[in-house]
Amino acid sequence: MAGDLLMARGLRLGIAVGPTRAVATVLGSKQALFASEALNLPDDNNSPAVELFRVFVQLAERLEEAGAGPTDGAQIHLRLLPPWADTRIVELPPLREEELVAVLQRDVARYFLGGVGPQAVGVHTAGRNSNGGDGQPVLVAAAALSLLEAAREAAVQIGWSLESIGPAHGAWLSAAGDSDSEARRGIIAIEGSTAYVMRVEGRVTAAVRQVPASDLTSVADALDVGPGRVLVWGPPGAEQELADLSSSAGWVVDPLPGGAGGRSDPLEVAATWAGRALLELVPPTLAAQRDSRRRASAVRLWITAAALVVAAAGAYVWGTYRELDAVSAERREIAVRVQPLIQAQDSLQQLNDRIQAREDLWANTPRWTPVLVELASLLPRDSHLTALYASGDTVELEAAGSRAGEAIQALRAAGLFRDVRLQGVVERELENGETVVERFRVSARLAGVPPESTGGLE
Repeated sequence: MAGDLLMARGLRLGIAVGPTRAVATVLGSKQALFASEALNLPDDNNSPAVELFRVFVQLAERLEEAGAGPTDGAQIHLRLLPPWADTRIVELPPLREEELVAVLQRDVARYFLGGVGPQAVGVHTAGRNSNGGDGQPVLVAAAALSLLEAAREAAVQIGWSLESIGPAHGAWLSAAGDSDSEARRGIIAIEGSTAYVMRVEGRVTAAVRQVPASDLTSVADALDVGPGRVLVWGPPGAEQELADLSSSAGWVVDPLPGGAGGRSDPLEVAATWAGRALLELVPPTLAAQRDSRRRASAVRLWITAAALVVAAAGAYVWGTYRELDAVSAERREIAVRVQPLIQAQDSLQQLNDRIQAREDLWANTPRWTPVLVELASLLPRDSHLTALYASGDTVELEAAGSRAGEAIQALRAAGLFRDVRLQGVVERELENGETVVERFRVSARLAGVPPESTGGLE
């Protein structure tokens, strides 16, 4: 993982390997820095690692001398020209990309007659109809696994990481641009003694040909009939001569290869667009490396997600306790302000309890108790009861006092009794010729009380 992080900080290099030379450039740089080195790979591809290592070292030194900076830990995107990679159009059924690769891999010799030994294959399916039907043209490529593994081994020895590898045709297609256009387009790349010709119709690569560069008439004829626009990358003068030869077929040569950033060398174009090429070859070791990185990235994402969950949980718990503390502090502040109200409420409750107790006592007290209380309050202060008889709503009472008339008049004036009558005569006690005590007996009925509600009393 540490190695991956180191490589992630390095430069991104695009390298194009042709029949006799290799070109490298720094991808994503504002400066157009290129380095070139002669190449002498063995034709049988049996032991290319040593030569590729030498070439990579020379390219790195020249890029550093040109001001690219240290190339240690660089990520490289490698593009191969024929004969190191073979690219052609093959009629294949409308299958998914991985299924097409499996079909090609099972019988590589059938589609790539010159292939020797195990091959890595790749396909570009843009623009194909996947809804069934007959075979459709597919841009396919193949290269010897021994060469691809040698390139990866050489990159590892120099301290680089091989990120992608594929044919130069995929980089040229990316450089041509306008992949969504339905117009016919042509690509001519002349490297050494060979001209590589591609015709693109809409999004489909319709033809891939390889003709001698010495016969420019054959090169122009390889485009077939236009009309369309064509990009030409090659030696000086080839562009104008091809423009004259192809104009009769309806082709117009673009004066400047704007899609390639102004470069006219096909190897420089392939190197510049190596990181965005459309067609790729993936050997098993590169596939394993990518799978390992995906797993490591997934582990890092899981660890990051777990850390975020723990941090979120911690923040939630901290926030919860903080809210609880704030609520507790607010409750304490409120308690100080409402304590007098609570005490007043308690006092009011006590008063209510006393009132309720008196009401209960009054409700459960016999009816004659309030009658006696009223009598005691009605009689003059010097009069008092000596006897009381009650039956139903009728009451007879005997009393003694200094003035019997006032007592009888007070009972009649009160609303407690009705039909107040004197029973018998008033008995007087004399002392020294003066009346000291008058004893009298009075009968009356309770006002507004049914007879059965009072009971008896004696």
